[in-house]
Amino acid sequence: MTLAEVYRKMDINSIESYIPHRKPFLYVDEILSLEENKITTTFTPDSSLDFFKGHYPNQPIMPGVLINECVFQSAAILISATIKNNKNDLDIKSDVPALTRIKNAKFKGIVKPNDLLSIEATIEECLSKTWYMKGKVTSKNKTILTIDYSVSLIDANF
Repeated sequence: MTLAEVYRKMDINSIESYIPHRKPFLYVDEILSLEENKITTTFTPDSSLDFFKGHYPNQPIMPGVLINECVFQSAAILISATIKNNKNDLDIKSDVPALTRIKNAKFKGIVKPNDLLSIEATIEECLSKTWYMKGKVTSKNKTILTIDYSVSLIDANF
């Protein structure tokens, strides 16, 4: 079965079955598409989120590190779905995806409360338990972030 077929059968509300993140630290609202090497998701940062109260009180913007986190969580869903679909010797239950490298993060815009974000995570290469990836976040047809990064599976009992 392809990931596209898995996606069509997947309940969007089951995002939590693919990654360990939970609210209030879950930054994926919906999966728009899931392919062999790419996922597209959305997130809309509600104006009531705590970080907007202090970053910045009179001009609230989403912190860049949390925009990155949207990409990383989307990537974790893609990796988890890939592992579950391939039924290989990797085990998403005993290992968790962890960010191991960030390169070329370029912020090209800001995110305000209630902006709809479109998030892409693409696998460029996979070696053993490490995925080399690219990410992109857009809002209102404008690129907000581009980033290269690596994710590795690590023992969940760290």
